Amino acid sequence: MLELYEAAHFQLHEENILEEALSFTTFHLKLAETTVDYPLSTQIANALKRPLRKSLPRLVAWSYISIYEGYGTQDKNLLKFAKLDFKMVQHLHMKEISEIYRWWKGLDVETNFPFIRDRLVECYLWILGVYFEPHYSVARTFMTKVISLTSIVDDTYDAYATYEELEIFTKAIHRWDINCPDQLPDCMKLCYSELLKVFKDMEDLMSEQGKSYRVQLAKEAMKQVCQAYFVEAKWLHEHYMPTVEEYLSIAFVSTCYPMLTIVSFVGMEGSITKETFTWAFNTPKILRASTIICRLMDDVASHQVYHLFSSL
Repeated sequence: MLELYEAAHFQLHEENILEEALSFTTFHLKLAETTVDYPLSTQIANALKRPLRKSLPRLVAWSYISIYEGYGTQDKNLLKFAKLDFKMVQHLHMKEISEIYRWWKGLDVETNFPFIRDRLVECYLWILGVYFEPHYSVARTFMTKVISLTSIVDDTYDAYATYEELEIFTKAIHRWDINCPDQLPDCMKLCYSELLKVFKDMEDLMSEQGKSYRVQLAKEAMKQVCQAYFVEAKWLHEHYMPTVEEYLSIAFVSTCYPMLTIVSFVGMEGSITKETFTWAFNTPKILRASTIICRLMDDVASHQVYHLFSSL
């Protein structure tokens, strides 16, 4: 029944049989949770709280190791290997976040950007949900830095800079020139120069592999995000209320899903080709659907916060 419950979460729209299966198994698993012994009770409780389809694979792996051990019929060598593997990869993740944190502290975020949300660890955890494997270490580091800097840019557009400063900043991003305009505040100059540096460092690394085109495409995606941020700032500045269609056309970009999808491909190996980037830039249905869902859920959840910023 537990396996049917997990499988039912993979249902598509209007798959009524799986919808009924989900309702049926949820009801009976809730009853069973209080009547069965450990470790099955824990396994059921975990599944009801967060089914596999909605979980981070690495976190599920750690909880399942304990459950597997609790059954008492385990293969001791397999269990030992699973624990060793988890600890080794965890050590790599700790090393990565330590290095990223040193970079973050080097920016003196608390002093230079007192108006932002400090989301560094949150951003790194988000990336672990995308790929946790050891060979994606470079990609994770690059992605975390890009997301963290994008968060600074987002908060700058929403809560700090004047409209005139945002106009200058947006034009500078489109030029992608290390010589940042003098008219900007020091914090915006720092954010701008660091953003360009992170992309330049990754571009140098990709050039050694003959894949510099990847970073060029990621830059273009970043420019699109800043342009979308500026359009939203312009609406606010002009007290303009966009239609739903106008809003979604811009929000599709400002949610950052398309940009982050492209950036996530930059440091990946193997099957990632130019065609992969072309596919992502052409807005496939799966990307559009997930982006709209993310945008609307985020708008609902963060309405009070954005209201404080007097934003849309």
